[in-house]
Amino acid sequence: MLDHEAFHAPVIRGPLPGNIIVNEDLFDSKAGLRRGHANIQRKSAALAPLLGQYQLDVENQILDGKWQFRQMGIGSNTNRRIPVLYPELMNLSQTSGLKSQYQQAIQAVVGFPQRPDLAVLDRDEELRAWFGHYVEFHPHFPRFCGLDTEQVRQDELPRHIERIDGTPPPGRNPRRPFGVPTDLTRTFLRMYRQQLDVLQNSVPPGPPGKIAELIEKIEILEAFLEYLTNLP
Repeated sequence: MLDHEAFHAPVIRGPLPGNIIVNEDLFDSKAGLRRGHANIQRKSAALAPLLGQYQLDVENQILDGKWQFRQMGIGSNTNRRIPVLYPELMNLSQTSGLKSQYQQAIQAVVGFPQRPDLAVLDRDEELRAWFGHYVEFHPHFPRFCGLDTEQVRQDELPRHIERIDGTPPPGRNPRRPFGVPTDLTRTFLRMYRQQLDVLQNSVPPGPPGKIAELIEKIEILEAFLEYLTNLP
């Protein structure tokens, strides 16, 4: 059990790209291994003269390593583990290339020409004005530990694509409607239906033009949701 592949992931055991040094002893699965021994000898609780004494003598391995901050040599629970796990990470000779790649990735995101069009995914002002908070539609990638890009492509990416557009991995039936387009459609439908209900039930009723506009939006979204439901 202590030789499980999780304990040998490159991110905590090395080696890592760019010659980044890993403190491979920090998450050593055998670091907290102890051998426990206990014995007991007692008279029988009943019929002692007949049964005499009984004795237990056991020896087991005990795993005491919980990777708490004191066991890891860290000052407090709020201290970052990364400087301890990668002791030479601040060495510019090791990180200059990674820093450059990171900065380029940030600039690519900030300078993306269609970035304003993506505001609906987490910064839509219309939703915020009605619900009182932003609504996030980004499908979150599951947590994992590993550097094997092919494994991510095969095991994690197909399920993530399904979270985005509802397209299931090969061999699985689609869950319709599903995905970001469906979540967006349902959320805006809920908002417009609530707004329509408020206008129609107010005294006097809201402006006819606004009511007609909401009805049109609702019909468009309902038709689109039906389209998503019937996709092959």
